[in-house]
Amino acid sequence: MDWDAPALTELMRGDGVPPRDPRSRAFTDRYTPLLFCVELSLLLAARALPQIPCDREIREVYRNIRRRPDSETGSRVGAVIWQALAFALANRPYSAREVDAVLLRLEHSVRFHERWPGGTEYVTFLRAMLLDGRSG
Repeated sequence: MDWDAPALTELMRGDGVPPRDPRSRAFTDRYTPLLFCVELSLLLAARALPQIPCDREIREVYRNIRRRPDSETGSRVGAVIWQALAFALANRPYSAREVDAVLLRLEHSVRFHERWPGGTEYVTFLRAMLLDGRSG
């Protein structure tokens, strides 16, 4: 089945306001489906690509989509993340402010795990958390 996804900004709807603290339980509980959709898609893409995307590339994709959600991402990883966001937004209502907060949290998560820009620690963390069942 083909789906011509509209622009991300067209899929963002509502006037939801994210919790102030992106590390809070309220934030995590509310946005788990969106976080899971994006991070699992990224992890599956990383397994399929010939080279694991580096932390810098992933961080830049999150930042670029947050700043310009309707522009081309310019990479395979960016396309996967964009498509995961489009799918999630088509299935659940999230406002532009909520999507911005989630992308900012994802960007910070990459930065937290990053040891050096060319490393792949974020993907390693996702693999451990989502596939191996531990949060190491």
